[in-house]
Amino acid sequence: MKPTLIVPNTTKKNTCTAAAQCADKMHLLGYEVFVLEQFGGCIRPFCRVGALDQKYDLMIIIGGDGSILHSALSAASSHTPVIGVNMGAVGFMAELETSELDLLDRFDEGSYWIDERSFIKVTVTDKDGNIVFCGEALNDAAVGKKVFSKAVSLRILADGRELFSFKGDGVVVSTPTGSTAYSLSAGGPVIDPSCRCLSVTPVAPHAIRIRSVVFPENSRLSVLCDSDGAVFTTDGNEPADFAKCCVMTVEHSAKVLQLVRIKDRSFYDLLNEKLI
Repeated sequence: MKPTLIVPNTTKKNTCTAAAQCADKMHLLGYEVFVLEQFGGCIRPFCRVGALDQKYDLMIIIGGDGSILHSALSAASSHTPVIGVNMGAVGFMAELETSELDLLDRFDEGSYWIDERSFIKVTVTDKDGNIVFCGEALNDAAVGKKVFSKAVSLRILADGRELFSFKGDGVVVSTPTGSTAYSLSAGGPVIDPSCRCLSVTPVAPHAIRIRSVVFPENSRLSVLCDSDGAVFTTDGNEPADFAKCCVMTVEHSAKVLQLVRIKDRSFYDLLNEKLI
C-alpha cells in the first residue's frame, strides 16, 4: 500500500475533523494512512503510528504556513512531498482549503506538479569563532533587538565585502518563500518563489539610504553584531542571544521542500487572493 502521513496542528479549531476527513479520503484511495503518535486519538482507528523522519508518498499537513514550516525540514530530509490544507489566516504554502479535500483525487491520478522551495543554511558563531548554532530554514533568519527601546548596531557583508552598517530594530535574510512573511512586513520585496535568490531587509533602520537588497542564491551573507542586546531566530522559532561580536552566516542549502500543486493557479493569482 502507498504510505501517507497526516500531520494536524491540533491547536487550531476543527483541525481534527479535517484530519479525519483526509484520512477517510486517502484510505478510500488505497493509501496506508499514518499519524504521529500524539495525534492518533483524534483521527481514525485504521491509522498507523508513523514518524516525521520516515519516507512517505505524501505528507498532508493541516494548519497554516507555520504548521508547514514546523515539518518542512523533516519532509525535505526524507524527500517526501507535502500538501498543505489551510486552517490559518493566510496560507501561502498550503494548497487546499478544507472544502477542497476531494481534489486529493488528483494526486492519486498523478495530475499534479511539484513546486520546489529551497532552504538556507544558518550558522552563528561567537566572538571566539565557536559555532553556537547551525541549522536550516525555509523562510528566513533574522536578528532583532532584545529590548524594545534600544536599537542594535549591525553590519551586513556579502561574500566577505561590507554592504552597509546601521542602527535599527534588526535585519531579515529571506528566501523567496519567506518574502511574503516577516520580510514583507519589514518593507522587503515580494519575490516569485521560482527565483533563485536571497534578500536582505533592514528592520526600521535609522538611515534613509538603507534599503532591501536582493542577491543570487549562491551568495554568502553575514550579519555582524556591534552592540549588546540582540537576539536571532530562524523561521520564527524561539529567539536566542546574539551577543556583541557574534556573526550569523546565511548561505544556500542543498535541501529542497517539495510542495504538491494540484490547482490551476499561479503565484500571482495567490498573491492577489491573499494580499492585494
